[in-house]
Amino acid sequence: MKKFILNAFLLLGLSFADWYDQGDGWVITGGNVASSTLGSYEGSMSLTAVVLDADGNNLAELSNISGNSYTGDLLGVFDLTGGLRGVVHTTAPPFGTYAGQPQFLCLIGGIADDNGSAFTLKLYDASSDSVIDINETVTFSVNDIQGSAPAPIVLT
Repeated sequence: MKKFILNAFLLLGLSFADWYDQGDGWVITGGNVASSTLGSYEGSMSLTAVVLDADGNNLAELSNISGNSYTGDLLGVFDLTGGLRGVVHTTAPPFGTYAGQPQFLCLIGGIADDNGSAFTLKLYDASSDSVIDINETVTFSVNDIQGSAPAPIVLT
């Protein structure tokens, strides 16, 4: 019976992949994790952020891209319908308030009609294979820059 159900899902084009699975929303381009949906939008904005717990500890861990493979933490940005608008891996700039610690430098795709929309964020924690809903949202605005490597936005 399980085989029949799995075959039915495959025939209908349904998948068990999640946004944090490589090839289902993100790809590796130029040595970086990049959203495969970004080119579908006329505009974008950037978000540079750290994700901290209630005690101020960084929740993300650094991981390296090895060839065409990445198995580390990810930050995903989602529109009001749950569509993936941006995804990025960790990086660690050697300067600023969080020098040497994991940060996310994310491009978020959108159009002018999205301006003012609150997008939600999720952290994929690769070490526990779990998704954490981020408390804060990001307000989309074409060409906006929120946070920077020396002074990232703090998410919890």
